[in-house]
Amino acid sequence: VYLSTRSGSWVINRVWDHGEPSDLAYLNRFTFFAKSLLPWRFQNWVLERKVNKRFDHGRFGLRPAHRILEAHVTVNDELPNRIISGTVVVKPNILKFGERSVVFDDGTVAENVDTVIFATGYSFDFPLLEKGKLIEVKNNRVTLYKLMFPPELAPRNSLAIIGLIQPTGSIMPISEMQSRVFCASLAGEATLPSQEEMWKSALRSNLANSKRFLDRQRHTIQVYYVTYMDQLAKLIKVKPNIKKYVLTDNQLARKLIFHGLVPYQYRLDGPHCWHGAREAILHMEERVFNCTRTRRTPETELSQPICKFYAWKILFS
Repeated sequence: VYLSTRSGSWVINRVWDHGEPSDLAYLNRFTFFAKSLLPWRFQNWVLERKVNKRFDHGRFGLRPAHRILEAHVTVNDELPNRIISGTVVVKPNILKFGERSVVFDDGTVAENVDTVIFATGYSFDFPLLEKGKLIEVKNNRVTLYKLMFPPELAPRNSLAIIGLIQPTGSIMPISEMQSRVFCASLAGEATLPSQEEMWKSALRSNLANSKRFLDRQRHTIQVYYVTYMDQLAKLIKVKPNIKKYVLTDNQLARKLIFHGLVPYQYRLDGPHCWHGAREAILHMEERVFNCTRTRRTPETELSQPICKFYAWKILFS
């Protein structure tokens, strides 16, 4: 298999340190709070150093010119193994195709090629909505409040786009939260801002994305999972009150701050809350941990989920 890339990519593991799922390791409030305090260059240096320990991107021809936080990464545990065993050969951009051959920019040729898969991404538009005039798309850039609501329809927000988003994390909890926001607005349980405020917010978001990520079509609808989920939760008053839990329920507060941002934390408070949310949050990582222990040995029984709140102990011990 030949892997052709124009610009390379940063590759991270789905399995993080100590066998932890990567999204549980870094998608939490503490990580994003620390991120807001640390210099951007330092964040990139730390992350690039971390991923290069596992897989030297320069050695294998995949190190891109951009920094790791300027574009979404490739999440793949198998690729480094395939490259080092020779079953995947990294090549530069494709120059041209022959009858059954592929010529690359560096002059090398792959012969007897059976299949070519183009992983070029997607372009989107909305031709069904007033022939594309209601929601105009230019170079994959769209002006939607919270990437959901066309400002033109305010204050009658009876139309929303669900799932038009590229998060650093799972898309399904985000789509559920977007659906909750839309239904709450239809039912009169949530008040959306004025048309003017929607326009300003959407334009600010687009401008921030253009500064934060590479100026490419694939990053125009990029969001940070933790930040975006909290933004939507605030609209329908279901964002957990962290300060309250710090004072009244330390065990839950630790989970909300240092552990993976699971969607049922938005069922703790507010409309449509769930009485089992607290217990589900407290034991979530236990469940994730135990489902991998299918062969029980003495060593397995001694193993425990990793501790994630050293900073909490320092602050409150």
